[in-house]
Amino acid sequence: MDIIFYISACGGMAFQLAGLLVWGDKTRRYVQDHGGKTTLFLYTGAGLRDYVEARRISKRVGRKPTFLTR
Repeated sequence: MDIIFYISACGGMAFQLAGLLVWGDKTRRYVQDHGGKTTLFLYTGAGLRDYVEARRISKRVGRKPTFLTR
């Protein structure tokens, strides 16, 4: 029973890391280009906080970039 939990936890962390590596840089650049504040990359919730900031900026600007639709 414990091995199933550890395998699923590792799989979830792998998907989060992959998403951060693929979309994290684009999100950070988008936020910086529009004058928002980004968080430190190694911070635990950096990807989520930058994503939320990018959503706020996209609502303000009225344009939704590709990385926010996926």
